[in-house]
Amino acid sequence: MKVFQGSDEKLQEVYQNHQRTVKEKERRLTDCQKELERAGRECQRLNRVKADLLVEQGRLQLEADRHTHNIKSRDTLKQQSIDEMRDKKTGLERTVELKRDMQGKKQQELRNIRADLQKLERSSSRLQELENELAKAERELQRALQSSNVDELRAEIEELQKEKTELDRAQRQLDHEMQILNTHTTACTQMDMLKKDKV
Repeated sequence: MKVFQGSDEKLQEVYQNHQRTVKEKERRLTDCQKELERAGRECQRLNRVKADLLVEQGRLQLEADRHTHNIKSRDTLKQQSIDEMRDKKTGLERTVELKRDMQGKKQQELRNIRADLQKLERSSSRLQELENELAKAERELQRALQSSNVDELRAEIEELQKEKTELDRAQRQLDHEMQILNTHTTACTQMDMLKKDKV
């Protein structure tokens, strides 16, 4: 082991510089962890919004099916009388108009869902950037450890590595949530295609 050859003042200066370096790395790691937590909360909020929108979309689909059933019933009754057919034609036109309005609303809701998914994808990209920053900070802390023989610094680094493990766990959880969202997106796309086929 190499022995320091300088004065006590120089040794103290080297130690203090090293302490400042480690504290700066700790601060950066803490900032990254907070950013990850914020991103996780945003993902959860968008998940709740998406779930609400999917429920509303299902409700609107049921209403559209009921309207379609009503239209078929009116078509059957129109054959009984020309006068009834004229009256029911007016009602049918109104129903079609309402259905178009409803379809426009559903399409807007689907666009909103896609916009929410894009936000989640951007959040995922930000999480990847944070993970890269954490890896860089860990490497810098490792280099700082190699240049120091102070036991207290080693203990601090071990604590930071534990925090890194927790951040990795949070990353895996967010990846799992993204897979669930992708599954929902596929379901929305299939539903949209089915509705277009019906039209």
